[in-house]
Amino acid sequence: MNLNPLAWISIALLALAPSAFGAAQKGKKSGGRELATLYGEDVSDRSDRGRFSDKEIVERRRKRVERLDEILRAADFTAGEDFYYAGRLLAREGEEVNRILLGHVLLSIAALQRASYALEAGAESLDRWLLATGRSQQLCSVLDGEDARSPPTKPFDNHVHQSIRAEFALEPLHFDDQRAEPRGKKPKGFNSKEVQRLDTSLNGDPKSIRPVDPDAALVRVRAIVGEGGLVDARDYFAAARVLMRGAQVQDLALAHALALLAAAEGATDARELAATTLDALLRACGTPEAFGSVVTAASEAHAFDAWGPALDTLLRKSFGLPQPNREAGGVDRKDEE
Repeated sequence: MNLNPLAWISIALLALAPSAFGAAQKGKKSGGRELATLYGEDVSDRSDRGRFSDKEIVERRRKRVERLDEILRAADFTAGEDFYYAGRLLAREGEEVNRILLGHVLLSIAALQRASYALEAGAESLDRWLLATGRSQQLCSVLDGEDARSPPTKPFDNHVHQSIRAEFALEPLHFDDQRAEPRGKKPKGFNSKEVQRLDTSLNGDPKSIRPVDPDAALVRVRAIVGEGGLVDARDYFAAARVLMRGAQVQDLALAHALALLAAAEGATDARELAATTLDALLRACGTPEAFGSVVTAASEAHAFDAWGPALDTLLRKSFGLPQPNREAGGVDRKDEE
């Protein structure tokens, strides 16, 4: 199991924080520090299987899941680290598909709030969700072993340049012994404005732009993503908007990943694009949307309805989306930060 330094810090917290199943359970304290404790206990149980019997492990996990769901329904998050720990608990290997998806959304919010290691965990949770639905992972962040030279878990599409993977803090892929990928080195000769021009041609005012063939634009942006032609948040944002025009799951997954990266780096309107690209991806997979494409009536089924309106409100606010008027079944306004 790959553990980043924050995971080991979480384990260390166990020596200092009250047990999630002792004083924390009795007092029902806020989710913040407790989420770190829950995550640390989960990591400890998974890495040291000899401490407890199988029956005890199952019972400890059941209690963690029960308490985590209570925190989710109450939307009891105060900092980016809270979203990180909850997301890691939800998106771990072997969880149900919908819990992995929610874990990815929470890890995305942690990345938007610049929590340590959240972008890497967000990429891994997206790939893990794709694998759990029987589709190819796109960022190749889930490997078939602990060694860095292990190949990505199949199925996978190795079409994303390492310069993009490096922005997610993902290590270069080494499973091809003949040539390791360069660590984020951009190729020479690229015009960094090209993808922005393609975006403007497709999505700008049709009266004032030069038209471009949408299929040709998609093909070109795929090539740019694969060859390393994206250089900053504006490029990630523009590429996401072009790829969102595609109907293929691969295009939409990359569109979402790039929009999330742009948002994490501060691109204007990229938070909302990260949400809409995720909804587009879920629609393409035949799954209920996470947010309702920004303006869907609250009465429609969404992926996370089981956790209640408080969590939905928090998720929408975190992505800069309109808040629904649940009494009227519509959408009111965006919350001002």
